[in-house]
Formats: sequence, structure tokens, C-alpha cells
Amino acid sequence: MRFQTSNLHLAHQELVNRVLKRHKKVIIFLGVSSLLNTKKNPLDFPTRKEMIYEAFPPEKFPGLVVLPLRNCRSDEQWSRQLDSKLREVFPIGDALLYGGNDSFIKHYKGQFPCFELVQDTFVSGTDLREEIAHNVMRNAAFRAGLIYAANNRFPETMPCVDAAIIDWSKNRILLGRKGGENAYRFVGGHFDTKEDQSYEDAVLRETREETQLETAHPQYVTSQVVADWRHEGEDSKIVTALYAVDYVFGCPQPADDIIEVRWFDLASLKPDDLVVEHRKLFEKLTKWMP
Repeated sequence: MRFQTSNLHLAHQELVNRVLKRHKKVIIFLGVSSLLNTKKNPLDFPTRKEMIYEAFPPEKFPGLVVLPLRNCRSDEQWSRQLDSKLREVFPIGDALLYGGNDSFIKHYKGQFPCFELVQDTFVSGTDLREEIAHNVMRNAAFRAGLIYAANNRFPETMPCVDAAIIDWSKNRILLGRKGGENAYRFVGGHFDTKEDQSYEDAVLRETREETQLETAHPQYVTSQVVADWRHEGEDSKIVTALYAVDYVFGCPQPADDIIEVRWFDLASLKPDDLVVEHRKLFEKLTKWMP
């Protein structure tokens, strides 16, 4: 089971109680995602284990064991893992696997028989998570949970793209400037997982959004970690890929978070003309250019 809710809802409790009434030895396997702290899987294994023991205390249900079961790429591999973990706890005797509606049963390829429990109560965990996601609670437990979640996740790397927009016919490059900055930068932004299928898609989209220009033929130049001031002291980092893109047509207009765009002559452009975090990118660009 997943149990990715803040409490065991009625449908959860109904299934567990029905199994506990039939058996004195029960294992609840909790699926464990390879990802941490996501919208679909916000709760880690220890958190869900404690939630189960809160509803079914060990002193009252001594035969109940809660174990993690990591997600696998194939049903066969996952089934072998399930059988092995079951036998680690109970080496001898028969075993019966229970599942609710639309459960793991159709994916199970192991050696033990399965039984589908017909549910009388239906609750959507997705709807519950969506409702919780919009509520800020005025208590210490809520704030402690946020702190726990933030500290029990993988360090985040944010992929970005930057564009060197080059008009080869006039040997010039278009740069942008953000509000509050005196120097210029390559235009760009974060990779959009909903719109972009590749870095090349992303750099053409960002160019269009921030300059209103039509560009083409993105060519990879370099990549690097960007020393962005917003991430100072954090374990999250921005990694950008710089592409040279050909200017096709259009009159550049600043948009999005860019307040000014300006053409620079490539022969006279200096590193000091760019913001500090983009100067190494510019050095790599000058070495790359023919």
C-alpha cells in the first residue's frame, strides 16, 4: 500500500482491520519511491510507518509488521523483492497477499496466492493531498513537518538554458538586462518539463519569450554551475547550458523578467559588460566561436 495521506482514512483502516481480523501475523508493505518529497509521494517510509503504528499500536497489535518495498523497473524484479522480504520476516508457513481495488495484484509475478478485498469505502488520496496543499495550519506540528520534509530530500539541481543570440550577418550579439542590474546577460531561464522535450527546445522557447525574436539552429557551447545569489548557502544549485542561436527575424522587445535588450558588436564586447555569473560563459563562447 502507499498510504500517502496525512492520516489513515476510512478506506485504509477498513482494509487493514479486515486483514487483522483474519490473521495474527500481518505485514504491511509500504511502496517506497526512488524520489523524495514529491507531490505524488510526499511522505517517506518512517513517517508513514509511524502513522500506521499511531492507528494500530504495536502493544495492541503485536503481530503487525511494517516494511518498506522499493519501487522497481519491472514487475518481475519487484515481485522477487516482495517474496524475499516476506520470507525474511516469516521464513516458514503459508502466506496470502491482500490488495484492494486496482491494487498491485495484476502486477504481481511471485509465488504466493493473492486475494482482492472488495472495498465498501472509497477515498481519493490525490484529492486529500490536493486539499491539504492549499491549507496553512497554525500549529508547531505543521511547521515541524515542513522542516522535516525540507531536510530529508536529495539536493536539488535546477537545469537552465542560456542563449547567445547572434546575428552573423552583422557580427553582433543580443544581450538582455534585468531590473536592478547594470550589466547585461545572456537571456534564458529554467527548463520547463511541461513544454520542453530537449535543451534545444528550451533555449528557443526562452529566446522567443524574453526577446520576441525568431531564432533557429541552436548549437551547444558549454555548461556550468551558476553562482546565483538566490542559492547562496543552499544545497540547491543552478546548472545552465549555453547555446548559440541564429537570429532569423524580428525586432527585439524585452519581455518576461528582461527590461532591456541591446545589440552588441562581438568584436568590442568585453567580459565586464556582462553580469559576474555569465562572464565564464562568455569566455567559453569566445573560444567556441570561429
